[in-house]
Amino acid sequence: MLTVKNMSTDIVEKQLESLGSLITQKPPLCSGTLQLPYEQFILFYGKEGDARRVNLSSASDEALAHLAQTCHAATFGVHQRDVLDESYRKTGKLDLADFAMQFDAARTGLVDVVQTELLEAQRPRAVHAEPYKLKVYSPSAFFKSHVDTPRSEAMFGSLVVVFPTRHEGGSLVLRHDAKEWPLDFARILAEQSGPSRALLGPAARGLGVQSLTSSESQFKERFRALLDAPVFLPRGGHLGFGLRHKYPLNTDFSRGFHSDEDEDTDLDEDMYEGTDEDPNANVDAGANQEVVRASVDNTKSEEEPDNTESEEEPADQKVSLQHLLAYLKGSDAALLHACRELSLRVSVRLLYKGHKADTLADRVLDLTEGAMDDPLWCNVRYHGGKLLSDTENVRRDMEVRWVTTPPKENLLSSPFVAYGNEASIGYAYMYLCLLVDVGKAGKRATA
Repeated sequence: MLTVKNMSTDIVEKQLESLGSLITQKPPLCSGTLQLPYEQFILFYGKEGDARRVNLSSASDEALAHLAQTCHAATFGVHQRDVLDESYRKTGKLDLADFAMQFDAARTGLVDVVQTELLEAQRPRAVHAEPYKLKVYSPSAFFKSHVDTPRSEAMFGSLVVVFPTRHEGGSLVLRHDAKEWPLDFARILAEQSGPSRALLGPAARGLGVQSLTSSESQFKERFRALLDAPVFLPRGGHLGFGLRHKYPLNTDFSRGFHSDEDEDTDLDEDMYEGTDEDPNANVDAGANQEVVRASVDNTKSEEEPDNTESEEEPADQKVSLQHLLAYLKGSDAALLHACRELSLRVSVRLLYKGHKADTLADRVLDLTEGAMDDPLWCNVRYHGGKLLSDTENVRRDMEVRWVTTPPKENLLSSPFVAYGNEASIGYAYMYLCLLVDVGKAGKRATA
């Protein structure tokens, strides 16, 4: 154990470099099977008055074939537009107006499981699960890599429920940070005894459980030792953590993000990331999936003391990013928790990367009215952003020591954004960072 007295400048630098490695992350999903009563498998569906009834736990091939024929061809979103391209996605779907079920994620206790497994260390809050679509996978159906369509800044994930129809194949692959977790629905269901079971797929792309439970003490102790060392940021300063997850932001304020990519770029599966519904699946009888959106209600209870004013969005600053502190998830939320326990002020920032200099902003900026001849950093700084490095004529506004890798560049029109259903309306995923303010030696607390 290193003490404050024997920490030299070199040791401090090495300790800071290794601090980020203590932010570990568990697999970003929870899955399993759930036993349900008979009536919760009954599906009513149809269009224009022609309703049918089928039990998804015992449906015949003929009944499933009729269900598949009733479906619409499923589109997906690219460049804010709905696209129908069966070389990339070939599935059927029914919207909420075209089907009804008694299955309810809350009444089955499923929402409680999701909250316990994926939000275990965050402060108590209400979690809502809203039915969204019924997807039907016929023989040769598939959907290549994509990300789930963001619906609001409160949405933290998607829940996939696979009903036990007779089928072969049908894998779902979840990818995050160059890792992947395949789920073979047919194999998992075949291993279960009893017909009345549904498979619960991954609750979210990129959603991790609180991952610092075992290493949180190591992280906080390492961080505290650095703060106690007089040679570490003796005059105070700022630490930057690139957040591990992307978060949905209101794109009405995102017009400043742009890409030189052609808006009509052809689809290329190598440009997409996220979940991948197996293109090699052979679904003989139609695998049925109900997609449920999960969101967090950030309303405070009357009994809960309000000591997190930065989580509430000021009425006159609707585009501020600080309300996102309430929606951080997985290792990002655990990092926030650790910093608050160390009495350090934190804020969510957006990194604008320029050719010559980077800038940080506390909101998504509209840069369309800026001088086109000026460099990006100049326009961002004009709107209140902070310059992070010296330029030929201007000194930097602040220095940020990056503990983890800085966030990637946000390109809203880049072709890698393939949304899982229709185009995203008003929201897009973005990379963000957490800025931590550190006081001078002897007076480190800033919160």
